[in-house]
Amino acid sequence: MSQLQEPVPLSSYLWARLRQLGVQSVHGVPGDYNLSLLDNITASGLHWVGNCNELNGGYAADGYARVKGIGAIVTTGGVGEISAINPHAGAFVEQASIVHIVGTPALKLRDVKDFSLHHTLGHGKLDCFSKMFASISAAQVFLYDALQAPDQIDYALKTCWVSSLPVYIEIPSDMALQSVEGARLAQPLDLSYPQNDKATESIVLSQLRGLLRKAERPCILVDMCATRQKIDTEVRQLISKSGLPAFVTPLAQGFLDEGNPMFGGLYAGYGSHAGVQEFVEDSDLIIHLGPLETDVGYASFPNLHLRATILAMLDWCDFTNISVKPCVRLENGVSSIQNDNSPITQDWLWPYIGHWLQPKDILLTDTGTASFGIFDTKLPLGSMLINISLWASIGYSLPSAQGAALAARELNGGQRTILFQGDGSFQLTCQEISTMIKNRLNVFIFIICNNGYTIEREVHKTSETYNDIAPWDHRAFLRAFDPKAQYSRSFRVETKSQLHSLLGDELFSSFDGVQLVEVCMHEFDVPPPLQRLAQVIKASQNQSK
Repeated sequence: MSQLQEPVPLSSYLWARLRQLGVQSVHGVPGDYNLSLLDNITASGLHWVGNCNELNGGYAADGYARVKGIGAIVTTGGVGEISAINPHAGAFVEQASIVHIVGTPALKLRDVKDFSLHHTLGHGKLDCFSKMFASISAAQVFLYDALQAPDQIDYALKTCWVSSLPVYIEIPSDMALQSVEGARLAQPLDLSYPQNDKATESIVLSQLRGLLRKAERPCILVDMCATRQKIDTEVRQLISKSGLPAFVTPLAQGFLDEGNPMFGGLYAGYGSHAGVQEFVEDSDLIIHLGPLETDVGYASFPNLHLRATILAMLDWCDFTNISVKPCVRLENGVSSIQNDNSPITQDWLWPYIGHWLQPKDILLTDTGTASFGIFDTKLPLGSMLINISLWASIGYSLPSAQGAALAARELNGGQRTILFQGDGSFQLTCQEISTMIKNRLNVFIFIICNNGYTIEREVHKTSETYNDIAPWDHRAFLRAFDPKAQYSRSFRVETKSQLHSLLGDELFSSFDGVQLVEVCMHEFDVPPPLQRLAQVIKASQNQSK
């Protein structure tokens, strides 16, 4: 190897590059194959979070990435990385930029035939785990050569950032402290985005201009890919310039300013709010931005990229003299509830919550009634909604809230982190409340207590016991994780007036720490959007019989 100008440990190079991308905290679980990698993480200026397990760490890195643009998790080879494969796959589906760093056995041990390495399957095929990640990673790099490692790291990190997809970086334990060229850290990463094929772009824009001239009821529908590709400003500029009614899908809820007169609402097919489904489906031109079925192009134009196309539309599309139909408006309408001692219901809760929310709030809903109920909540300006509706892995939102709250604190923008989760999904990942407390994070946790998996009860129409869960005293978790009750508080509300009083309490809104609220509801009560969807599913099932 030629002499290095500024030798630095390989691990330090990786940590420095992550810091340049805005990462300030790294999630994960220590293990003997990644200890040498972690030894200098603090000295590199990064905060080590330390999660309860790799599943939670992956979800937390996802939540962190949703707020800051990119996140990172460190696991140990075999048992650790496989524990994180669920959130890694979820990040691939939901398009979250996660850098998954895996510490693996030392290179010098790989050719030893006399014994089997722990945390492996014992057959000597150490690449079997990385192969499991191949189809759910935008890039995989294996740092076996110190000379090539900086190029590999830079490639993986750029791919992660530009594609908004997870990447996998393997670092053998005896490579973490190998010297690499540190001088190149003075050169920022090339984060340029791919450009369109100009001929194809011209054809598409010409067709779009023609369609706009003929359209009588056009609208814009913003979908998931538009919200994940770090083009928030460009999409909003396009909507503002067009003057067209704009709608969002459930995977993009919270992306647009719902106070804007041109915001039409959330389109979720049969789960849509009254009037929204008719408006969208009666439109004769729908400009669908970032549809899920495509990640780099749309329709039959594979050489187009979403970011570049939106920029071109801003320059070349003429939105003057276009027929525009007024939108249906969603209001958070609730009756007076100050002295209402009736039980809390799903159809009341979600519109009411909208009155308590503040601009810039970060909301998280877990898969279940919360992910449908939020359809009927009007979100304030600058708020963000985080969920995992497509991958739909229950338990995601609590660890994700830990990552989101940490990212929000680093941004220092005064954002609140608010979680709505069912009691069933809470039982999967509840340990991460202790990580919130350990890291002194401020999180509101609302647990919908309805005795299990209500969404399955509604869709399948059954009272079978497999949808029931063991009853837990959720408030006791805070006593276990915070014995002196210094950084946490808990509450239980059963009526509308109790919830109203709690949300109006000044200390509740300003407390520094974790606050957990048990919201008691009937086990067969479901939000209206889920009712509508379940009716369609049931009708479809009956037709197929």
